[in-house]
Amino acid sequence: MKGKINEYGNLEFLRKGIFKQQLCPFNGDGEFSCGDWCSLFGEPVISKWMGSPSPDSENPDWNLRICQNRVLYFDEFTDERKSK
Repeated sequence: MKGKINEYGNLEFLRKGIFKQQLCPFNGDGEFSCGDWCSLFGEPVISKWMGSPSPDSENPDWNLRICQNRVLYFDEFTDERKSK
């Protein structure tokens, strides 16, 4: 799966060649995106779940912990947020 955190801190998945913003499943009216504004949204980390030999490998695997202790796994992930 391919994903990213856009420049506004919102989570997006690649679906049929287009990055689509994901909505918060706990916001009844669907106005909020899943993103780093939420205290349950973790930081992306390099994972070895697919046998990645090291964090420095050319194709690292990523995971992102979100609400209800769910973990999303990505083979490609980009964090577009700017550090301050």
